[in-house]
Amino acid sequence: MEVKHITLSYPYKVKEKHLDIFPFFLNYDLNRNIPRGLAAKIDIMGLGALFNTVLSVKKREKIIYILKKGYCFDKGFFLVDYKDMNDNLKEYASLLKGFEQDYLYFEYDESVNFGEISKMIEKNIFVVESK
Repeated sequence: MEVKHITLSYPYKVKEKHLDIFPFFLNYDLNRNIPRGLAAKIDIMGLGALFNTVLSVKKREKIIYILKKGYCFDKGFFLVDYKDMNDNLKEYASLLKGFEQDYLYFEYDESVNFGEISKMIEKNIFVVESK
């Protein structure tokens, strides 16, 4: 399994075509309900809509799926707390192994060892940095 790095610009929209990277995992502090990184950009562009959506989720899971128009991701994206993922890597690896795709996209964060995760889940990972 391998880890590759890619860069994207957000918001991204060319001739009504949105980003087609899926499944895409973004860093979000689910305990304090604070968007981080690209999730913060999405929330700012949406005038707090992402924050309000997460706040309205009654039963919080380790990974939250967001599918909403206006975020440039046709198939939606997933929110995951990278700090919690680092603290409970085996639990998250079990959840991530359940995805049917052979590759997963993760927002870049220097605190995460994506190589280790790739080995644990036996899938390729694309680490995405946003401009």
